[in-house]
This record gives sequence, structure tokens and C-alpha cells, in this order.
Amino acid sequence: MFSADSTLLINFRASAQGPCTPSDSACAINLALFGTSLTETQDTSDNATNEQLQELKQTVLSLQSIVEDLHSAKCHPAPISTSTQFQLQSSLLSYANVTAKANPFTGNPCHSDVIAKAKLANLCVIVKPTTEDMMAAMARHSEKELVKEVNDTLSIATTTTGDTLHMVLDGISVVGACKLTNGGIIYTLNSDKAATWLQEPVALENMVQAVGEETSVSLQLNNVIVPFVPTTIDIENEDMWCNIKTSSKLTTGTICSV
Repeated sequence: MFSADSTLLINFRASAQGPCTPSDSACAINLALFGTSLTETQDTSDNATNEQLQELKQTVLSLQSIVEDLHSAKCHPAPISTSTQFQLQSSLLSYANVTAKANPFTGNPCHSDVIAKAKLANLCVIVKPTTEDMMAAMARHSEKELVKEVNDTLSIATTTTGDTLHMVLDGISVVGACKLTNGGIIYTLNSDKAATWLQEPVALENMVQAVGEETSVSLQLNNVIVPFVPTTIDIENEDMWCNIKTSSKLTTGTICSV
């Protein structure tokens, strides 16, 4: 078997001796070999091309079949049994479930510190004297003495709303006092029960009765970012905020404004 290159080389040598004639056997042999080589090369190339076309055709048919199967599955999804639907619904995370999950920031000391301060703030009220005499009187007492005086009067402090008499709930007391540079005092109460009570409208009035009339009493408010809030939240809906506080296990009344 000769390749096309070897045939051309023989042909070149034969023609170099002189022009070929029909009686020239060398020229005839070279021409025959050259023609045979070209024919075999062309046949081999055609066969390879046909094989590639067949493979490509099979690939296209396979892809078409896959696309049709996917389209059919999308248009006609398999029915889901009632029990499976119930399991899927029960496995969906509600807002309460999300808030109950471990917080990814729990291990961060800074985050824990912020949470602790926020809980402490819920137990605090700020008392500011409104007269010079009251400011002087508060300044004369130590923080320990201020706590004792407030507890002595807090248990009997009352506020009247219409025909309703409001008294301080049993078990609520002041456990700390911190003097401020502006003459005011931050009083700290003792429990979550006290924090909830402070959110009631009459609670601050009862505190005024306990610390003295010549004062103004307010809550120690802080800006807090709630980490998990529904995207469909209606900030004007009070029930929505109540649900968030309950699910987040926040003290009632913690969210005062938005």
C-alpha cells in the first residue's frame, strides 16, 4: 500500500526522465498508484464523516428525548399524597420555629453583651427631678438609701383611673439605683414580671407616687433590631407586633414604637 505522498514522489522521478507516453511502463504504474491512493483516501474520509454524522444524529435524538421527558414531567407533575403534603407543611419553618433555632451569633461575646444590656434596660426606669429642691434631696442620699426609700413607698403607691384603683403588683421591687450626672437616677427593678408591669400605662404613674411628685419618670428605651421579621409585615398592625414579641419570647410591651 502506498500513501499519496510516496506516489507523488515516484511520479516526480518518472517524469523527470522525460515525458510519459502510453508505452512508458513506469509512468503507467505511477499513474495507477496515484489514482488508487486518492480513491482510497477519499473513501476513508467519507466513511469517517458518515460515522461522525451518525453519532451526532444519535446525540441530537437523545437530547430531544430528554427535553421531551422534562417538559412532560413539568406539565404533568406526579400527584402528592395527602400524608406527604401534611409532612411537607409540618416541616415548613414558622416564624416561631425560626426564632427558636440556635442564633448564629450566640457564641459572639459582643452579641451576648448586647442581649444582656437589652434585658437589663427592660427593667429600668429613669427618674429626673423637676425642681431644684428635689434634685438636692436626691443628691443627699446614697444609692442604697434611695433604693430603700422607693421600696418603702412603692408597695403602697396607687393610681386611680376613673373608678379603678391601680396598685403595684406583689413581688415587684427595686434592686438597684444609679445616679446620673444630670441629677437623675436610673432605678432597676427585680424581674421579668416587673418589666412587663412597667409597660402598663399606669405603671409610670405609680413610680411617680413612689419617688415623689416633683419628678418625671420614663422608660429606658433602646433601638433594637429584630433579626427575624416576616417580609409581609404590616407595621401598623398591632397584632403583628404582639405575635413577633410572643414568638421571640420578648417581654410584653418591649416593642414600644417602630
